[in-house]
Amino acid sequence: MKGFIYLTDIHYGAKPSNRKDDYNASILTKLDYVLGIAAKNDCVVLIGGDLFDNPRRISFIEFNRLIQVFRKYPVDVYCIDGNESHDGIGDSSPLEVLKYAGIIKRDKGFEDFDSVRVIFRGHGSDSGSIDADLSPSKLNLLMTHETIVEDHVPFDHKLIDEFETKADLVTIGHYHPYQGIKTRQDGVIFVAPGALARRKKIKHELNRSPKFVFISTKNGKFKLKEFDIPCEKDIWNDKAVIEIDDNLFANISNNVDSMSEELNLVQTAVSLEDAIKTFGTTNEFPEEIINYSLERLSK
Repeated sequence: MKGFIYLTDIHYGAKPSNRKDDYNASILTKLDYVLGIAAKNDCVVLIGGDLFDNPRRISFIEFNRLIQVFRKYPVDVYCIDGNESHDGIGDSSPLEVLKYAGIIKRDKGFEDFDSVRVIFRGHGSDSGSIDADLSPSKLNLLMTHETIVEDHVPFDHKLIDEFETKADLVTIGHYHPYQGIKTRQDGVIFVAPGALARRKKIKHELNRSPKFVFISTKNGKFKLKEFDIPCEKDIWNDKAVIEIDDNLFANISNNVDSMSEELNLVQTAVSLEDAIKTFGTTNEFPEEIINYSLERLSK
């Protein structure tokens, strides 16, 4: 093994109407490209979660095409769990099928590779267990699927400067925008190439090139280099298309009651419409989702 190739948030199986090409065919082409490079260079592939977009929507044909791409190359693939709404959980997760078929590995807390220990911490991992498997003698690579960012964002997140770990390298999934490679004052390296997927016609997706990161070691330290993945440049529909994410709408609906209590809507005369707007804006939901929720409320 000569090193690792890291990529994240593939979201295979999505059906974005804002794209005019075949999104899933495009995903498979990119994945094929990355796996081919990994095989040619004897690398282990690390996927940082959200390999799938929705475990309930993927068809057998789509699933079979994904398996064929993985089977094409003799590489070891390790994948941590992404969000439950994307990768599923337990027996409901298509990752389990890939694991039982021997295509990916996902059930161990860590794996040792020569001088490197890779520690797997999927979405929702207990923060107290983050460093539980650190090796005292190897370089430690910690894989996460959490929103870890350099600057504050208006939804649940952890700051790079405040993320508690003694690992040498932390890979960031879940957060789709590109952040690149950041080295903290204590020497911990954070790498966030952004999502391979480009599902929505929003600012940080319009001109972003999907990337993977090559990770190797030299003189007892991690060495990283980012690479662009060849991709289509003109993929967006000319007209904006409203995409409704069931999970986002359900999230808004499920929180209406609690928002009413917290904001004391009756006493403060805050309308339910204003509460939904505040909730959606605070959590950075797309404007079309907020408007759709308001339309549903009025019916």
